[in-house]
Amino acid sequence: TTAYNLYHNRMAARLARLIGKNPAPYEAEATLIAKAMKTHLWMEDRGAFGEYKDYLGAQMLHPSYGVWSFYHTMDSGVPDAFEAARMAADIERSFKPLPVTGENVPNDRPYRMLPSTDWMPYSWSINNVVMGENLHTALGLWQAGRADTAYEITRGGILASFFMGIAPGNVGSLNYLDVYRRESQRDFADGAGVMSRTVVEGLFGVKPDALSRTLTLAPGFPAEWDHARLTHPNLTFGFRRDGQSETWQVSQAETRFDKVVLDIPARQDGVKTVTVNGQPVQWTALKSVGAPKLRIEAPLGGHAEIRIVWAGQAIDAGKATTVAATAPFTGKRQGAFEWYALDAKPTPPQSCPVKAPVWARGTAAVEPVDIATAFNDKVTAIFAPGKYRSPRSPFVSLAMPAQGIGAWAGHVNATATIDDAALRAAGGQITPVEGLTFKTPAGDVNNIAFASLWDNYPDEVSVKLSGKAKRAYLLMAGSTNHMQSRITNGTVTVTYADGTTANLELRNPDNWWPIERDYFIDDYQFRLCGEAPVRVDLKTGKVWEPGADSKGRRDREKIDGGSANVLSLDLDPTKTLKSLSVKAV
Repeated sequence: TTAYNLYHNRMAARLARLIGKNPAPYEAEATLIAKAMKTHLWMEDRGAFGEYKDYLGAQMLHPSYGVWSFYHTMDSGVPDAFEAARMAADIERSFKPLPVTGENVPNDRPYRMLPSTDWMPYSWSINNVVMGENLHTALGLWQAGRADTAYEITRGGILASFFMGIAPGNVGSLNYLDVYRRESQRDFADGAGVMSRTVVEGLFGVKPDALSRTLTLAPGFPAEWDHARLTHPNLTFGFRRDGQSETWQVSQAETRFDKVVLDIPARQDGVKTVTVNGQPVQWTALKSVGAPKLRIEAPLGGHAEIRIVWAGQAIDAGKATTVAATAPFTGKRQGAFEWYALDAKPTPPQSCPVKAPVWARGTAAVEPVDIATAFNDKVTAIFAPGKYRSPRSPFVSLAMPAQGIGAWAGHVNATATIDDAALRAAGGQITPVEGLTFKTPAGDVNNIAFASLWDNYPDEVSVKLSGKAKRAYLLMAGSTNHMQSRITNGTVTVTYADGTTANLELRNPDNWWPIERDYFIDDYQFRLCGEAPVRVDLKTGKVWEPGADSKGRRDREKIDGGSANVLSLDLDPTKTLKSLSVKAV
């Protein structure tokens, strides 16, 4: 939305100037929006915009963004060329691609698709594999100069839907790679429009600007292609390569454009001749980002034939001269061309195992701490109707339903039944691991200390400690959702008598799991690496340890009665303990 608003204000200012109106209000608004995006959303260390910044609480920036935050930002013209190149590299680093492979599927390139997000737990319309979103992402990659990646994602989407789908030739919504929905939305043709844009504007690089009567052509073909042609009712555009010579043809059905600008990747480091309709013309070596480019500008009537004869050596970034270096870019020069190359080639996240904490397989020696004085509710009341009403954003915004669970897309009345029968029946204590005992009340009394940024609980709860210990074990339960994924939800702080602290961040999905369900885990859309928490079911008392069988299981995405996390925090055994605090952030 922010990127759209920036685009619309810039365009309104341009239109105002063309019709003799005052553009200043729109220009000022656009300037403020652009400044706000860079100030509040830009992550300089990654070279990307975060998803959003919390209005409430600690106003944290959410660094794990959806593909829509990439492609809308690119499509709205927000980043400059350097920022765009970094954004494209970051999306390749951040999203684990789903390979498109199978019988008779071409394997000449790593064709693939991307999930919409890596947010957990699953919720409809949040983490899916969507053809339209992949094609729009590919368009953004072409706009950022990442033609190879853009082509591979585009063809991956086409193969997954057209060729491998239940309905061949279909421009659908979801496809077989979506681990939750598969092709259930194959009759939604929401990808049709953006597919047209991706092919026309991305692959063929057609960028019409009728307001300035200029047609810009910046194709992003695979380097090995020696011919291509686009036929459209308003435009015909194509090229053919024969040895050192390239011929580009462009025709318009109406005289809508007076000028054509052709930007193409430089294949060699010199140019012998350039002609337009047989007449020699000047050309420009663009100082571009990502790859060297050649620009040709010429008048455009009904038809133009542009012929280029290359000279010199093939472009080779490894052999090019380094002329400047400002991380993360290095300036390159070869022959007539200069460009800026990213220093590092992005690599996607790797798969890794899920495992239980080391202590889960041993025997603990603990002293339970009575924290009953801090209890402020019953765990079963966590999703009581109408409980979470304030604070709320004063602006137009999607929001959590008042019961503290659910989502906007058909789940506004969702709830979960929490039943702590096993805790109540445990007779005052529960032992999930040998030697590890937690005190928990048996009667109908409060048995949890909630901390929350909602007004119904304190932001932070604390209990006094004494003595010394080498580790603290905690039995914790609470809520989280996909909008709080890949970020700290809360903190546990142990304070020593000398004022120093030991801290544990509660992060979704690393160690903070929702009370009503376990996370679905795989190697692509729903990645989780390393240690995961031990879980204790509240209704039955059954203990679940994470391990190799945690990936791909679907049987605990709705837990009857709910489940709690068993977490640990290593301590300094030489220091005297003072207090333990849990804070919602």
